[in-house]
Amino acid sequence: MNNQEVLENKINMKNIDAYYDLYDKACMFLVEHANLNYLQAFLRIYNDIKDANTSSKSLSEKEVEKLSEYEDKIAASYILNEEIRLALVLILIKAFKHVDASLDLITPDYIGYLFTFIIQNLFEKEINKEKMERISILDINLGTSNLINLIANNLNFESVLTGIEIDEGYAYVASAFSDLQGNELTVYRNSCLDYMQLSANVIIGDLDCVYQDGKYLPYEAILKYQNTTVDRSFMIFLVDNDFFNQIELVDFKNRFKGTIIGLISLDPSLFKKKSKSILIISPKKYKQVDTLATMLPPTKEEIKYREALVDIKNWLKRF
Repeated sequence: MNNQEVLENKINMKNIDAYYDLYDKACMFLVEHANLNYLQAFLRIYNDIKDANTSSKSLSEKEVEKLSEYEDKIAASYILNEEIRLALVLILIKAFKHVDASLDLITPDYIGYLFTFIIQNLFEKEINKEKMERISILDINLGTSNLINLIANNLNFESVLTGIEIDEGYAYVASAFSDLQGNELTVYRNSCLDYMQLSANVIIGDLDCVYQDGKYLPYEAILKYQNTTVDRSFMIFLVDNDFFNQIELVDFKNRFKGTIIGLISLDPSLFKKKSKSILIISPKKYKQVDTLATMLPPTKEEIKYREALVDIKNWLKRF
């Protein structure tokens, strides 16, 4: 039984439902009585809990008392980080719909579990041999921080979390989302292509596969971070399937110093727009390496899906 299955056995849906219900009622209370949208309400409740003080702005004394009851119960919830995350994802989805924000900023859990599976198998041997106590993870396109928090909550070992998010509003949402789970996340409000001396064992990202100033963002991100990693390090990115079909590919290959060690194509039915793949990179230049190139079957094909995961796990052990 893998780590995710163990955690799923511990997850209590009643805890998730109860936490969601409390937070949702508190949000709706502020929407009704404080003239806030749902996202603003989410952040106000977070700030109250963080400061251990219920804000009285736009509320009567009785309304403050009622909101305080909700917030005290939320703060006193003694449940797993992952249970809180699962509840908060639903809250964020509702909040983003209220303000007509793109849900693309919330990386789907399915992707996060695959990233966790890859990272677990890349570092488990080092952790078990006590060569490492924990790993550092840097998300260069943080969004709401759902991806990095899911990974941290589901790994069998500790991690140090850092994220980069250029949008000030989303950076604050990411911090709130992490804090409420009890996860310590350092957030830098920059472009992922800004000059920053950041290193990590794992650099991850659900990358926007777009051109900026005539440059293909995934190529530029990989080239930038290939030199800012530590001894035992990898880059894992979610990219569009046309990653290798861009006009700058030749230039990218000439400047790229590492090795693409894996490309896992995902079930196209999971995506409304372009199909996507998980790209696994080592900053080391291997003279000879058999690059993993595989397509994961749909999860409904359970036997084939599990067999594919076993193959990927065995392949990851080589590194």
